[in-house]
Amino acid sequence: MSGANCRPFVMLISARIDGALDAARFGQLAEHLAECTSCRAREMSLLAQGQALRAGSAARLAALESSGKIDLTGFADRVLRAATQSEKPAHPTRWERLALSLQERWEHQRLALSASLGVLGAGLAAVFFVLVLPWTLSTHVRPPSVQPELATDASQASIDTIELMRGTTGLVFEVPGQTTVIWVNEEAAE
Repeated sequence: MSGANCRPFVMLISARIDGALDAARFGQLAEHLAECTSCRAREMSLLAQGQALRAGSAARLAALESSGKIDLTGFADRVLRAATQSEKPAHPTRWERLALSLQERWEHQRLALSASLGVLGAGLAAVFFVLVLPWTLSTHVRPPSVQPELATDASQASIDTIELMRGTTGLVFEVPGQTTVIWVNEEAAE
């Protein structure tokens, strides 16, 4: 027996190896393993992997201890003593939790948040250029006595066409030393 019938038992095999399987499921798994060579092979493979990891870790630890790089004498006692003697950790304030939460969000979602802030900035700039700037230019009219005279020499003046955003164009009339005039046209450029 193998295949789709084995799926429910794959996690049970790991739980059995870890000693975390309840009695009812233990019996179900034992019945399945008695009939299924594939799952028995999987369990044997997992047991062998665990044994190999334990043996490799023990050998590495023994090599480190014999070289003097680490000393684990009484390590468990030192950890337990430190845990029982330490003070109860202070609970962070609401603001500290908020700051930590924001910092973690920034670290994990930096790209998405940066892109969102960029889109927000572009949107605000578009609102300014489409709504605020034309309104400001159209409502800001100087009295005739304050209007500057335009340059008489055409070589000093420049007129540039600009595209503010898709479908919105404008003209910039600039004369050195005088007021720059910007016309905004909301109709699509052709």
